[in-house]
Order: sequence, then structure tokens, then C-alpha cells
Amino acid sequence: MKKFLVLDIFSCKNFNTDKAVEIITKAFKIGKHDKQVLNRGREFPKNIQLAAEIIKEDRREIKTAKF
Repeated sequence: MKKFLVLDIFSCKNFNTDKAVEIITKAFKIGKHDKQVLNRGREFPKNIQLAAEIIKEDRREIKTAKF
């Protein structure tokens, strides 16, 4: 029997995805994992490359923020 976990996290606010993965992998004692981040919402530009750049910059700001 294979043991596996599929988990979706939805948020209206920005958060540190790497920290979320760290917490979840420790809580469930996960050795190997795969992470996919999907950006959704009406506020994103229709141009996928422009939207990706906006998100990339937002994530840089979150990672460097001191909470």
C-alpha cells in the first residue's frame, strides 16, 4: 500500500509557499514532495508572462519580509 497526501491550499492573501511546504512536510513526516503553485484571480493581467512577473516579484518581497 502506498501512502500519499494530496493537499490544496487556497488563499486570498499572499503567504510564503516555501514555509507552508516546510510546515506540512514536517507535520506529516513527508520525505519526498512535489509543489505546484497556481496563480488565479481576476486582478491578474490576461498576459501570462506579465502575470508571472508580477507574482515572482510579490514572492520575492514575501521571502525577504521579516515577520
